[in-house]
Amino acid sequence: QFKDVELAFYDKKKKKYITKRFEGPFEITNLSGNISFMGKNTVPHVHVVLGRKDFKAISGHLNKATVTSTLETFILTTPLKFVRKIDATSGLKLLHFE
Repeated sequence: QFKDVELAFYDKKKKKYITKRFEGPFEITNLSGNISFMGKNTVPHVHVVLGRKDFKAISGHLNKATVTSTLETFILTTPLKFVRKIDATSGLKLLHFE
């Protein structure tokens, strides 16, 4: 489970991320994404769907969270290197493969 979660949603018109904090607790129903590089920096890009105890869900880009007990996950590797480059039009750090 997670608590103290910060999620983000990209507003395409405003060209910026909107963030919101949630207390929890939340059941992690899905967590997926990738780990890329931008220069020497590691850039995680994680999407999450979280279930509330009333069985409603929230989702978005996972910025921050505290694991309350355990988080069991698998990380798969690929021979490709994932790199991020800033797109001049959108200002987003878009994913490229090397």
